[in-house]
Amino acid sequence: MAAPIKNREKIVIGSIAALLTILVLHIMVFSKNARTYSDTIKDRNDLADQIKQLKDIDRDQIKNLQEETDQYKAVFENTMQNLNVNIPSWYMSLTEEDVKKQRDAFVEKVRKLVKFCNTTTDIRLTFREEKGWDIPKSLPMAVEKGSVNLLDEIDSIKTINAIYKTLVDPKSKRDHLAEGI
Repeated sequence: MAAPIKNREKIVIGSIAALLTILVLHIMVFSKNARTYSDTIKDRNDLADQIKQLKDIDRDQIKNLQEETDQYKAVFENTMQNLNVNIPSWYMSLTEEDVKKQRDAFVEKVRKLVKFCNTTTDIRLTFREEKGWDIPKSLPMAVEKGSVNLLDEIDSIKTINAIYKTLVDPKSKRDHLAEGI
């Protein structure tokens, strides 16, 4: 026969159930943040160890690395001279005024390119044929206005190309049609 549960036992059981409920809710709500916090602390400690290792680099090792860098720079400069490539010395420097010169030279080249593109209606690639290839600078007006879809035009060109290939080589008719469509 089971002993009757009195008020005191009911209070103890209720308190234990409430504490377990609070514990479960606490774990559900805060476990992700606690895990993130512990991962962050671990990452911080790992980075601190890496920084300590960087501080411990031997001065002789730094000197050796600087000498090796100077050797690479000398080989690069010698190669540039052998190739007859004249690069101003300020391109090799990282001082503030040299970087400003580099930026100004780059901006000037871009301005020249934009000016050339604005004054030239067609770009001619003369290395292919005497007349060159006339490559327009913009899309056709129908595409720009939106009355023709560019992707539809490309698909149409692919289909025409596939048909052309079948006319040239009828043996592989199915292969060419499969590629173009």
